[in-house]
Amino acid sequence: MGEALEEQFAVEAREWEAREKRYRWLGSVPRNEVVGWLCRSAATVNSSWMEGGANAVTEAILLAVPVLASRVEGNVGLLGEDYGGYFPASDEAGLAGLIERVRAGRAFRAELRWQVQARQDLFCRQCEVAAWRKLLADLG
Repeated sequence: MGEALEEQFAVEAREWEAREKRYRWLGSVPRNEVVGWLCRSAATVNSSWMEGGANAVTEAILLAVPVLASRVEGNVGLLGEDYGGYFPASDEAGLAGLIERVRAGRAFRAELRWQVQARQDLFCRQCEVAAWRKLLADLG
């Protein structure tokens, strides 16, 4: 899911679809549909090379969906230093190994789910609003 930032990315996605039966690119999808797909997923992948994917990773955390993430600063900031679902950025074999572990191992999925659930309070809207109110009250 996700809009192609360049036409060449869309071409490549369609080529992958044609040759890999397990791959399907849905393109730009409304948020409510994304959440539905995410809820039914064993895991999600954030393979960013630079900053991470704050919105996608945060949504996954709030839904308790394990994230397989490149070890870049943005992802580490969201998931924590010791998160078990990292692979080095650009390491396709490392990502493939994690995907296989998710597919094959209920215990690994459960561990990652537990780790993302442990981070949920950091992204709770009500908690954030309460923290802002407390800060503003302390300042005023």
